[in-house]
Amino acid sequence: PDLFKEETIQRMALQYHKLLTAVIAAPSSKLSGRSMLSDKERLQLLEAFNDTDVDFPKHTTIVDLFQQTADSAPEAIAVVHEGEQLTYRELDQRTNQLARYLISKGAGPNALVGICIERGIEMIVGILGILKAGAAYLPMDPQYPKARIAHMIADSGTKMVLTSSACARAIPKENAPETLLLDDHWKDKVQRRSTKRTKRAAGPHNTAYVIYTSGSTGTPKGAINPHRAIFNRIMWTQRNYALGREDVVLQKTSFGFDVSVWELIWPLTAGARLLFARQGAQADVGYLKQLIDSEKVTTLHFVPSMLTAFL
Repeated sequence: PDLFKEETIQRMALQYHKLLTAVIAAPSSKLSGRSMLSDKERLQLLEAFNDTDVDFPKHTTIVDLFQQTADSAPEAIAVVHEGEQLTYRELDQRTNQLARYLISKGAGPNALVGICIERGIEMIVGILGILKAGAAYLPMDPQYPKARIAHMIADSGTKMVLTSSACARAIPKENAPETLLLDDHWKDKVQRRSTKRTKRAAGPHNTAYVIYTSGSTGTPKGAINPHRAIFNRIMWTQRNYALGREDVVLQKTSFGFDVSVWELIWPLTAGARLLFARQGAQADVGYLKQLIDSEKVTTLHFVPSMLTAFL
């Protein structure tokens, strides 16, 4: 009883009894061919637990979802960082301008555009701009070692990286791709572009993003994720956790980690507010508590061990 609940022990006893009964009935048969499950348990495990098929729009992308939200609530606050904020209309227009610039540089379906930038409004503008151009984004945390960033650039074959004046030094100079500084270059290269949306450039089967593994088993590998996969994930998350326009989602995970994808995309497809934690302060308990209180955060992500430490 220190290890198992009473009902668990009863279930194990019944399973063992079923196995012994089967062995007695056919003592020459192989043990591996015998089942310990009752008919009810077999039905539950093989059918009930696997009955996960859910119908969802198969021809929709996360870009479509964001644009639908921007159309339905253009003046709502979409993103906030350190006192700066953009409405859904403003975010939509800025990302349209960036998408047009990237398309003029050859970005399109299944092309990769790197982004190496600190957490903030420019990060989400960069990601959505890449997706609207039909390309896939390749996140590179500016805190990564230069050798890792150099490997990601060379291995992926990306020809362009979005960055900022503060983060550009993280990009290796040898065999460096073309860079666009989202702060210094914006007025000269992007802002003069039209704010109107481009034609839909990517579909559900096209790549949305590539995240590189840690490399703990050898060389880091890029995991390719199509729009339909993250769209399905966003749909599941919304069904189970249902964000509304009054919600505030705190983004504090490195965007080189897969949890960041739903942190970044989900609120902007549900009309909620995306709140960026200050770069480097995501481990500061006092700062996070103050931010959660002052910005009325309703949703954030913790793994259990980190949540325990935080509490």
